Amino acid sequence: MSTTRREFEAWFEADAMPSEADWFRREDDNPDEYYHGVTHTAWRAWQESRRIAFAECESDARAMMIMADECAARIERLGAK
Repeated sequence: MSTTRREFEAWFEADAMPSEADWFRREDDNPDEYYHGVTHTAWRAWQESRRIAFAECESDARAMMIMADECAARIERLGAK
């Protein structure tokens, strides 16, 4: 089981659903999918939230690198090093 799935299941079990059912039961014919629709939907939302957060971090990091490069170029144009 991936770390992401373990993190999701720990969050879902602790914060989202009571422990009355086997919310993490997998589909017999597709073990990557959850049997319960609520769990399956929460898992997809969890994955998408992580994808978006990563994309935003990547974008912010790229912007910071561009800003740092631009600052370095300005400093160099002014004759300082």
